[in-house]
Amino acid sequence: IVFLPKERIICTGDLVHGWGPYMPDSHPYDWIKKSLAAVERLAFDRIISGHGDVMQGKSQVTKWKNYIKDLMNQVEKQYAQGHSVDEIKRTIDLSKHFLIIDRLDQSDVSQHVEKAYREISWQP
Repeated sequence: IVFLPKERIICTGDLVHGWGPYMPDSHPYDWIKKSLAAVERLAFDRIISGHGDVMQGKSQVTKWKNYIKDLMNQVEKQYAQGHSVDEIKRTIDLSKHFLIIDRLDQSDVSQHVEKAYREISWQP
């Protein structure tokens, strides 16, 4: 993260960008609780990311945080009930985020569920 307080600009690379998150090499819990939470505390008006247009305000950070939290909560719940990763992929409903986050669709969710499942079950 590069924060330019005088200019009220943050440069985020791939931490936050203009469409759905790339999660295969992520740590979702840390992403929510540490990285995105820290970014939200900064006083900025614009985000320059690794991809896409310059974004205005903190809304993209909030969108991603809400999506990843929802993903993790739903996968945690179904994992605790003994569901397999394939069952979770078929039944999880994150569609409300499709209208909020550009280019996010069910194929992304399938990959995200795999990552969330590995994180929750402590699989590499």
